[in-house]
Amino acid sequence: MTLKTQMTSDLSVFFNTDEHATEVTYTPAVGDASTVDAVIDYGEEGDNDGRGSHLSEATLYCKKSAISSPAYRETFTIGGETWTIRQILRGDDDLVWHIRIQQEERPVI
Repeated sequence: MTLKTQMTSDLSVFFNTDEHATEVTYTPAVGDASTVDAVIDYGEEGDNDGRGSHLSEATLYCKKSAISSPAYRETFTIGGETWTIRQILRGDDDLVWHIRIQQEERPVI
């Protein structure tokens, strides 16, 4: 068994919703939304350039086999909240997407 074969086998553990993963909805710019199992690493929250907007960032990990080609400004719905793709952090492997997502909450005026 090769290392890549073992890693592919191990993905079922990491992306198991009974273990580490969360079920999210991916909505591409073109096409239908789909359900994807993802692991989310929430970053720190902060103020967006002092404009009064609240910005949350996270890194979302999902199998490349679940999403063919995510793109900037497409969205994920996580726990009923919409997060937007900010950056695709391409890994060296063919197995997992590393995607920076953000959620901006504008203040009520």
